[in-house]
Amino acid sequence: MRIYPAVDSNTLTYLLDAVGVDSYDTALDTSGLVDERIAIVWCLFFGNCSPWVPPTVQIEYDKIKTAEKRDPHDRWTKYHLQDMPLRAPEDSLQKRTEELLPHHNKGSERARLFCPRTARHAGGRADKP
Repeated sequence: MRIYPAVDSNTLTYLLDAVGVDSYDTALDTSGLVDERIAIVWCLFFGNCSPWVPPTVQIEYDKIKTAEKRDPHDRWTKYHLQDMPLRAPEDSLQKRTEELLPHHNKGSERARLFCPRTARHAGGRADKP
């Protein structure tokens, strides 16, 4: 069965850094994020999955001020990843937000970014976002 993992804004950036930067080399990466970058690349190219970008992440990358940095996010989302709207019930998302909020230090809007990934555990479907 094909899975549809949600890609948060950090993961989308990890992917773009790994495949979208001509000079990127894992051996020279000192960011501490090599494992994360390799993981999303493997998921995309070798996993039985179709990563999707939820609307909240699209809103986040639309706020990137420079087109040079924003446009790759937009292109990858539109042409290589799934960008369909979230279909989980709003009450499931709200419940999950309330569960996650005490563990997040950046407020309710930021906590909602993590809800789409886990909405399937709060009443959404496991095989579709």
